[in-house]
Amino acid sequence: MTIEEFNIIFKAYRYKLYRYACQFVQQFDAEEIASRTFIKLWEKQPHFNNTTALNEWLYLVTKNHCLDFIKVSSRKRLTDIEGLEIEAENNIPLIELENEVIQAIVKAISKLSPQQKQVFELKYFHQYSVGEISKQLHLSPQTISNILYSAMTKLRGILKHPSLITITCLFIY
Repeated sequence: MTIEEFNIIFKAYRYKLYRYACQFVQQFDAEEIASRTFIKLWEKQPHFNNTTALNEWLYLVTKNHCLDFIKVSSRKRLTDIEGLEIEAENNIPLIELENEVIQAIVKAISKLSPQQKQVFELKYFHQYSVGEISKQLHLSPQTISNILYSAMTKLRGILKHPSLITITCLFIY
């Protein structure tokens, strides 16, 4: 691939891939992810028979970069939360409250049925859409919605305080 060919592809897809990545991650992260896709295109220089194959490859690589980013940032958030527990002795009491809430949430999620837990984690930890979850688990979108509803109802019952369920979703994001 020549530099001219690369520039044509870059100009044609730069904004499209950025907007696509924005569906998964924050805007400032989407820009970095789109850039990584073009770096991979330049480094790998795959050969495509037509523009449809190129289009599919670019979107797939962008999605994979987004999912990798989400996984890494989820792990980092969990590490940060664990770090809060260590620092709680030296910081404001709010951190202790956050740790208690997080522990209550983790305990409550562990009490969900395996199917509820799987769907809940895909939706809120991995940020999959209901459609993506239904395809992955081979269930209808309505079934996934029903499972999510029953999981949230069960969590509300376990946590026994309606505002904790809202806090659950805030911590997950």
